Amino acid sequence: MVLNFVGSNNWKLLGQEKDGSILVGFEDKISDIDPGGRTNIAVYNFRFNSFRILHTTNTKQNIIQVSINSTHTLLVYVVKSSCSESEDLIRHDAYKYSLHLTSVDSSKTICKPIKFESNNQIMAQFLYKIKPSDDLDRYLVFIHQECIELYQLEITTENPNLQELSSVKQDDIIKAFSWAQWDALHQSLFYIHTKGPTLREFEGSGTTSFHKDAPTLSALQFNDNVPHESVLNIPLNLPTAPVLEATCRTYDDIPIPLKVHDCSLDVTVLSDDRGIVCICHHYIYQPVKDPITKEVFNPDTTVHVAYSVTLLHHGTVIHCTVPGVPWSQASQIKPLFVLHEDDYVCVRLPGLLTHFLDTCPNHQPCCHLTLNADQPTSGDLTSLHSTNDSTALIDLLTLTMYKLEVSKGALLETFPCHILGWKINSPFFTISWYILLKNIDEKFLNPSLQDVLHEILVGGAYASVYKSLPGDAIKLIRCLPFTTVKKLCTQEIKSDGRLMTMTQEALWNPSVMLLSPTQRLHQFRTDLWIQLWNLIADASRASPFQHTDVAEKLMVSLICYQVS
Repeated sequence: MVLNFVGSNNWKLLGQEKDGSILVGFEDKISDIDPGGRTNIAVYNFRFNSFRILHTTNTKQNIIQVSINSTHTLLVYVVKSSCSESEDLIRHDAYKYSLHLTSVDSSKTICKPIKFESNNQIMAQFLYKIKPSDDLDRYLVFIHQECIELYQLEITTENPNLQELSSVKQDDIIKAFSWAQWDALHQSLFYIHTKGPTLREFEGSGTTSFHKDAPTLSALQFNDNVPHESVLNIPLNLPTAPVLEATCRTYDDIPIPLKVHDCSLDVTVLSDDRGIVCICHHYIYQPVKDPITKEVFNPDTTVHVAYSVTLLHHGTVIHCTVPGVPWSQASQIKPLFVLHEDDYVCVRLPGLLTHFLDTCPNHQPCCHLTLNADQPTSGDLTSLHSTNDSTALIDLLTLTMYKLEVSKGALLETFPCHILGWKINSPFFTISWYILLKNIDEKFLNPSLQDVLHEILVGGAYASVYKSLPGDAIKLIRCLPFTTVKKLCTQEIKSDGRLMTMTQEALWNPSVMLLSPTQRLHQFRTDLWIQLWNLIADASRASPFQHTDVAEKLMVSLICYQVS
C-alpha cells in the first residue's frame, strides 16, 4: 500500500473493518498562510484499490482509532490529547481520551455530540450485519478498567432532508475489564474480567472474609436479529509476572487488531472460519528472584521471555520459555502472533526467534518449527485480514506491507546438510539422497537409526492415506498415527545459540467452557463457535490406532495383495 499526497505527513493506521477497508489518518496544511494544518481521516479499499477522504478536522488532532459503519456514512473516532493542569481528569498520567461521532456527509445527516472522556484508554467499534438491512447502526464503546457499552443510533428529527441521529445506550456489556479484543471478521468480542468469589478464613478471633481474583476470558457473539450471546468462558491462570511498574499504566494504542489494554497484559486471540481458536499470551518474568521495581531497575538484568498458546480446538496449551534475555532487550520486544497458511501459528519475537506452531485440526500438534532470529524491522508489525493475501503484514510506522512466508534460505539455515558439507541445491538433489541412503546403510547398526526409519514409515503412511481420502471421509484421518513423538512432552530447542523450552499440557474438558449448539439462539446456523464445538467433539472421540495395529493391518493387506 503506497499512499502519497503532496504536503501530507504523519500517516497513521487507524483501523480495519470486516469488509477489509483500512482506515488511515494523515496531516496536511490548508494553505501556506495557515501553518496550523489539519487532520484527515480516509478509507482505503483493497478490493477496488480506491482511496477516499471521509472527514477533515479544523485543527490538528492526535486521532488514534477510527471505526466506520457498513454503509460508510458514519464514523466514530478517538482523540488522545495532553491533560492541562486545571483539568479534573489528570491523575498520574498526562493524557486523556475522548470519543467523537460524526457524519461523512453533514448535508444529509448530523449527529448529536457524545461525551466520553477518560484517562483510561477509549476505543469504539461499529457492528456489521451478516445481511444488509435498514436498521440503524449500533456501536460498542470500550473504556479500559471501566466498562464496555453498546449504543444504538436513533432518528430524532422528522425532517426528510436532514436526518439527526442520537446515541442511546442499549446494554451494559461488562462493568470492569482488564483486556478486550474485537474480532471484526466474526463480529465477536473477547474480554478478560475478574470474578472474585468470597472466601472465608476462620481464625481464633472470628471469621475474616476476603476475595480471591479469578480472571476469566469470555467471548460474546453479536447477531443480526437476536441478542448477543455469551459463547465462551475460560478460567485463566495468568502468571503474575513481575514487570517494571512504571510501564504498567501505559497504552500502545494499536488499532489493528482492535484491543483495549495496558502494557501489563499482552494477550491476542486468533481465529478462522474452520473453528480454530488460539489464545496467545506473552509475558516476562524472573524466577527465584525479587521482582523488578523502578528503584532496582538494571538494563543488564536477565529475565525469561515466555509465551503460551492455547489451542482450544485441540484442548492443548503450549508453553514456551526463552531464558537469559537482558531486560533492556526483553522490555522492547513486541511479539507478533498471526495465523499462517492453514495449519500454523507464527510467533515472531524480534531479535530472538520465529516459532511456527502446528495447529492442524486433523492431528495432534507436534510439527513445530523454530527459525533463527531475523532482522528486526524499523517499526511494529501487525496482521491484516480480508486482503488478497491472508498473511499480509503492515508496518504501523511506515505503512509498508509485507508478505509472511518461510523462505528456502531460512529452512536451509535451520536444517543444513551436514553430510555434504554445503546446502542442498536442486541439481544435486538426487546425489544428496544417494549419499544420505549410503550413510544410513553404513550406520545400520546404530540404535537411533531404527527410530528415524520408524518415523519415516509412520509419516509416509499418514501422508499417503491423507492424499487418497475423499473430502467427506477426511475426519477418519484422525484415526491414523501421525508421528512417533510422545504427546505432551517437554522439548528443549536450540535456536541461534539460545535454548528454548517448550511444554504441552492438556486442558480439562474444553467443551464445558463452550456454549453447545443446542443452547445457541441460532441452532442451525454454522459459525465459528459451532465449528469449534465440532472440532472439540471430533478430537475427544478420535483415538488414534497404535503403530503396531497399523503395521498389522498393512501386513494383512500385503498378504491379500500377494495372494490375488
